[in-house]
Amino acid sequence: MRKISRFYPLLLILTLSLTGCSGLIESIFGLPHFAQPEQLDYVIDRQLREVDLDSLSQKSKLLHDASMDQIHQYLKEKKVSCVEITAYYLHRIKQLNPSMRAVISVNPAAIDEAKQYDEQTINLQKKPLWGIPVLVKDNIESKDAMPTTAGTIALKEYYPDEDADVVAKLRSSGAIILAKANLSELAGLSFIAPAEPAGYSPVGGQTMNPYGPGKWNVSGSSSGSAAGVALDFAPVAIGTETYGSIIGTASANSVVGVKPTLGLLSKSGIIPLSHTYDTAGPLTKTVKDAALLLSVMAGYRPNDSHTYDKNYFSELNKTNLKGIKIAASSEFVRLAPGRQILAKFKQAGAKVDIMDYQIPADHLKEIFKEIVAHEFHQDMNEYLQKNHPVWGLRSLSDLIDYNQENPDKRIPYGQSHLLRAQRTKLTPKEHQQKIAYLRKITEKQVVIPFFEQKKYDVILTINSKASPTHFGTLPNDISAYASLPSVCLPAGYIHDNQPISITLVGPKHSEKKLLQIAHVFEQIGPKRKPPQIKS
Repeated sequence: MRKISRFYPLLLILTLSLTGCSGLIESIFGLPHFAQPEQLDYVIDRQLREVDLDSLSQKSKLLHDASMDQIHQYLKEKKVSCVEITAYYLHRIKQLNPSMRAVISVNPAAIDEAKQYDEQTINLQKKPLWGIPVLVKDNIESKDAMPTTAGTIALKEYYPDEDADVVAKLRSSGAIILAKANLSELAGLSFIAPAEPAGYSPVGGQTMNPYGPGKWNVSGSSSGSAAGVALDFAPVAIGTETYGSIIGTASANSVVGVKPTLGLLSKSGIIPLSHTYDTAGPLTKTVKDAALLLSVMAGYRPNDSHTYDKNYFSELNKTNLKGIKIAASSEFVRLAPGRQILAKFKQAGAKVDIMDYQIPADHLKEIFKEIVAHEFHQDMNEYLQKNHPVWGLRSLSDLIDYNQENPDKRIPYGQSHLLRAQRTKLTPKEHQQKIAYLRKITEKQVVIPFFEQKKYDVILTINSKASPTHFGTLPNDISAYASLPSVCLPAGYIHDNQPISITLVGPKHSEKKLLQIAHVFEQIGPKRKPPQIKS
């Protein structure tokens, strides 16, 4: 038999390309890997060629700032198609992302996936996220033709073969993975040794706060996920949190964020910062959307009664807060917006006491940083050795060496974070003792007196991470140290359109109650307003 030249496949691809058979190429070899974000506009344009943009302009009035509930209603009424929904968000990314930098890459098959849903009859009982485009933070793996970079140049060509567990659950529930969201490089390693601007990555650039680009802080590290939802790049997004990365960005960008009890969601397929404290979580425009997204990621399936305990959205039907006990921080009394917010809770029937929690903040934070630095060193070594994302990159030391070849381009801010992590080494006993110490202090000062002895349902704080001075209190510390769930939601705006928010913290596995309280406040409190951004 005649031997086939090794160059034949390459010759075949070239011939098919020149004869206009790109669709056949993609069906045989899969979608090409585009250089993103450099080719982001091209990836969008090639998908919008079949879309009537004039008609889309009319549909955009329906879709602008829509919740998942509203989108599904429009689909049922045949006012829009899944293709039009997906095209609307792609077009919006093309218009605004060059200045806002919330997205790193776009799924080149998003419209094709939407077409598949249009060929079927909508079935929310089977797929509760039917046809919903979702932004995914770019430290979470997806098997689409998009890299998973964590914002670092070294991983710019890493295309995972499998979805992270939370992404697989979204996809099986009907979601379309639309794009990968920008983030603070390596999910906010700057927390260990602050120097890097929040929301900056060498791959994606500087994410801007939609409510005041260049004026208000976008917060980190889930910056692109939160800003992307606020900008209406998708109705919902997934972020990750180690210490305030979901709650802080939700506060700064006036969206809803949920940081679940640690361990509720799988960390499989997420580039690690700290295996003890990392978690994924939703960022959305409404509490109900956040509850549905959390349910799906936790394993809820409408047809499986064994998963009904993971349903966090079906009981969001309360109209009052009678019987709810709230411990509110003293800042509510000192600030005019805070007093108005407390009045709303009291009008809804809640019992509100002013009571601040006290923990040795600076001392505990330094211990926490040491734990995270130690775990990042270990976890990154393990991740690189297991996944082989890039040839020659097998350890944190390899990553440091790679960056050092061209530090101004590859890591203009964060090399010191990596070096500190490499130097930080704890014995197994020291490591566990420090984790236990943080948990013990937080339980002694907060969990036992507030939740167990005085029976408060929630600790409530007021905050604005948009402010450079960090207006109010964000309870990152107690939420992280003691593995407590928290929900952040918009609570109004002050001078120059600066968003303010409230954050609710509850005991472990109290997500249902927290979301119920947040949902009631969402109905009676100040309404969220989309940012006024011009393309």
